[in-house]
Amino acid sequence: MLVAAIVSSGSRAAIAGTEVTLSPAALLKLDDEARERFEKVNPGVLPEGPLRARLPFASAKSFNWYALNEDFYVHSQGATLSCWANTGIEALECNWLIRNGVRHFLSPQPVLDYTQRPNGGNSGIAFDVLLKHGTALMGNYTFTGRPGDVQTRIRTPYRAIAWGRVGDGRPPPTTDQVKSALLEHGPLSVNLFSTPAFHKYPGGVFAEHYHPAKGKPATNHEVLLLGWDNGRGRGAWYIKNSWGAKWGERGYCWIEYGCNNICYNVFWVRAQSIYYVLPKDELIKLVPDAAPPEVWTSPNAPIAKVKAVRVEHNVLQEEKKGLMFHVSVEIRRGKGKKALVAVYPMDKDGTFLLAPAGDKTYASKDGRLRTKRTVIPPDNDSTFDDVGLFLPYTQLPNHEGRNDYRYRAFVYCEGKWLSMDSPFRGTFWVEHHGQ
Repeated sequence: MLVAAIVSSGSRAAIAGTEVTLSPAALLKLDDEARERFEKVNPGVLPEGPLRARLPFASAKSFNWYALNEDFYVHSQGATLSCWANTGIEALECNWLIRNGVRHFLSPQPVLDYTQRPNGGNSGIAFDVLLKHGTALMGNYTFTGRPGDVQTRIRTPYRAIAWGRVGDGRPPPTTDQVKSALLEHGPLSVNLFSTPAFHKYPGGVFAEHYHPAKGKPATNHEVLLLGWDNGRGRGAWYIKNSWGAKWGERGYCWIEYGCNNICYNVFWVRAQSIYYVLPKDELIKLVPDAAPPEVWTSPNAPIAKVKAVRVEHNVLQEEKKGLMFHVSVEIRRGKGKKALVAVYPMDKDGTFLLAPAGDKTYASKDGRLRTKRTVIPPDNDSTFDDVGLFLPYTQLPNHEGRNDYRYRAFVYCEGKWLSMDSPFRGTFWVEHHGQ
């Protein structure tokens, strides 16, 4: 439960004894610019847009992000002092859903392993780890609640790209500031002072209004803030704890504004978008000790599958005799985009053939022999049943007698080989007569 003292503003945190200064505004600008470039080419694709269009103003009587958490796992820190790590992870989970339209159950353990803090912390420290290193799915990186060795062999692709603190650096922020931040950033990580009465909270609106004595820590626990309702008690926040689903109202609680120093410190986090890629060099300039940003396969990126290839022999085209590869391919999410269908011949051992020197028509950039054709899908679900790819016999190695060959068929679009993970493979043969 213990929460360490804040070093200063939301852009500064102490990690393993080292003070780290970041620029939330610069990081947000970097992401905003990348998002704008993506939206110009792909209008209306990002799931965040329609969701935010329905948000009320901060002056609304009530608002709640609870739908993001309904029937979802409530983290449990057990007997450990890892509320700050669990709450930081839950904030990232929620923001990931807002930005990417999918919810993941993420592990707080990488935060503990990187920081080596057994006696508490704050979400600013957790978010700094998520910005620089990320985390993994809970099932992939086991949560113990105590610092251990960093599991470098486990991928941690779930990253934050910015975080900060609500207010001007002098806690607490005003109620209106917190409401505005909740709408702008999604669920927030907030502090409060936990007492025996809070531990025993059975339901309803918690209104103890305990304030620690002068000289004592203002807060000692961290929870996730989801919403508000001005009509409950004297106005109340809706929070999610990390004490499991048996505590309170299935892990949740209504608590009056100002009660037990709730919202004394408030942190926000922005999750990485999986729809576009941040400029690696610019991010590293802002966060020099960060790992390179994860490159996700965008849900909006075209995907393709080569369904079948039929090889026709002795085809005459432009007074040249050769092979015609009849390729059947499906392309999704590629409407109006140029897609390249290509076949690469190989020898019988599976080695790619080289194109004859000086002939660039059937040569790739690296000199491999291939035949290709460009298609443009008319719809986002398009099928091309017969893409004809001609290859003259003269391009193949000139040997007497019969020669056996292999081939692979691919689809290329928007800078990627879409079917590289599952290329269509086949064989053909050619009877050479000293051509």
